[in-house]
Amino acid sequence: MIGSYPFKFQGARILSGVEEGAYGWITINYLLSSFIKYSYEGKRLHPKNGKILGALDMGGASTQITFTPEGRIADKQTEAFSAFFYTFDFLKLAPRSSLDVTKKTTEEFCKRDWSSLKTDFPTEKENNLREYCATSYYITTLLADAYKFDNQSWNKIVFEKKADDTDICWMLGYTLNLTNLIPTETPAR
Repeated sequence: MIGSYPFKFQGARILSGVEEGAYGWITINYLLSSFIKYSYEGKRLHPKNGKILGALDMGGASTQITFTPEGRIADKQTEAFSAFFYTFDFLKLAPRSSLDVTKKTTEEFCKRDWSSLKTDFPTEKENNLREYCATSYYITTLLADAYKFDNQSWNKIVFEKKADDTDICWMLGYTLNLTNLIPTETPAR
């Protein structure tokens, strides 16, 4: 079957969740200038941001959480993208909302009947509209119960589609990793 396509799939493979999470983490930190970069003259440019962010990615059949292992995740700002963003943006919970508001909004949305949802959101694709309730409950449960975000740390999650006018996705991180544009050493300050 795959041989019938007009592409050469030599070297193609499915990424592991670890790789996808790492590439998403590279993407968000690169776009928000958290890494050291090199100038065209070959000089190191210290990050404007200066802090490494965590990354939350959800799409397809997987979800990833990626952060530096120093301290607790609750102490770090975390950027959430992909299905995290699209679901919370639809529910007017992006870029930030409290955990209590998120739970209340999800509960109120999920109590609505199908005909009122279709009437109130006539331009929304039915497949998406049908999924928002379950996805919002899943995201909230995943973040609060599995990843242990509480009322305080929840406020450090930013639900974003773009960073520095660029869509956030793991593919940019993959490309940056392939091209060796991310320095591997920590410079002395």
